[in-house]
Amino acid sequence: MLFSPAYRRLLLLLLLLFSAGTANAIRVSAYQVAAQINADQKLVTVDMTLTLQSNGEDSVYLLLNKNAQIMSITSGKQALPYIFRVKGTSDNMFLEDGRRLTIKTTSLAAGTNQLRFRYSCIFSDLRHGGTSFTDDLIELNLYAAWFPLNFDYGRFTHHIRLQVPPDFTVSGTGVVSHKSDNWELVRTQPDNDMVVLASKKIKTKLFQQNNGAIRIHYINLTDAQADSTLALCKDVYSYLQSLFGSANGRNLTVFIDPTKGITSYSRSGFIALQTKGKTPAEISFLIGHEIGHFWWNKANKTTWEDWLNESFAEYSALLYLKRQRGQVAFDQKIESYQKQTQTSPPIRNLNREANGAGNVLYKKGPVVLYGIQQQVGEEKFLNWLKFVAEQKTSTTAELLQGIETTFSADMRQSVEQALVK
Repeated sequence: MLFSPAYRRLLLLLLLLFSAGTANAIRVSAYQVAAQINADQKLVTVDMTLTLQSNGEDSVYLLLNKNAQIMSITSGKQALPYIFRVKGTSDNMFLEDGRRLTIKTTSLAAGTNQLRFRYSCIFSDLRHGGTSFTDDLIELNLYAAWFPLNFDYGRFTHHIRLQVPPDFTVSGTGVVSHKSDNWELVRTQPDNDMVVLASKKIKTKLFQQNNGAIRIHYINLTDAQADSTLALCKDVYSYLQSLFGSANGRNLTVFIDPTKGITSYSRSGFIALQTKGKTPAEISFLIGHEIGHFWWNKANKTTWEDWLNESFAEYSALLYLKRQRGQVAFDQKIESYQKQTQTSPPIRNLNREANGAGNVLYKKGPVVLYGIQQQVGEEKFLNWLKFVAEQKTSTTAELLQGIETTFSADMRQSVEQALVK
């Protein structure tokens, strides 16, 4: 076998040590949300309960949209003191509109607690390209900071009960259903976002097989374009599954808006595609990358470890490019990445917010992976990728240990050197 029992035991030990090292951290496990959208006023009213596990820490730190008007934060019948710093800039590069909300929790017992937030927010000046509150589309997610969030508190499930105007259709993360006056979005697979999209114009294409489904939700797109996108998603998803094994969950929802072209993103079982100005080949590659994140999404997104997410997802797109357009197209793409990253900073300890960080994560990282493939051969390389995905590798230290055990100490050293060049 390629991976020995000893290696599997080692990974289990590392996992236990990591768990022990983080046992004292605050963890958020679930959000229960009741929200109402007033489309005319661009107003969202929220009554939300957050379930967290702590060891009696003094404070909880979250980010929330700077325009939020907080009515109360409570735990049981007890009001919790808080400080909401709305001026200045965000503590997190991804949440431009988020501001620090500090909640004093010294009065709470260690263990599981529920924090209830009641607030409203007008979304008239969203800055991030992955958000929207227009007559065409309402798109709220972590980039809008529409809910209180701290990435360090882990991944969570959600149950959203949403009221929208009667002529609106809703899409987003989780299983979406329409019940009486409410829409519900229920996600049982932990992730770090709650995406809500609503519009009068949403249309749907559905492909169902093997107890799973692929849904295309779209606006500003012809039915024929939606059909071709659905076929492409099916092919990409099937191919990457053949390489990396089953992703978590069997359902995939893809939301497409061809009038936006800034930010596409992938969450558990959900992809938002912005395709303005992109050629069919570019859209195909983009879909390959975003679907690739179904396997490569375990590392910390706010540090240099994000290369384990972005570089591996990009390589997934490269592998699909090779299948779709052949070896020459693959080689040309790799060669262009090599040329574009000759003077790029190292991957290790990359400042995630620095200029050129995207070039490192999306291009230099794949060049490192290509180097591994060249040294060990394609078959062993793909087997290794599958195992990395199955083990849910989330740190470079874990990755390097696996490289040494699977291949050799020399290979580990080679990759370590590539990460610091």
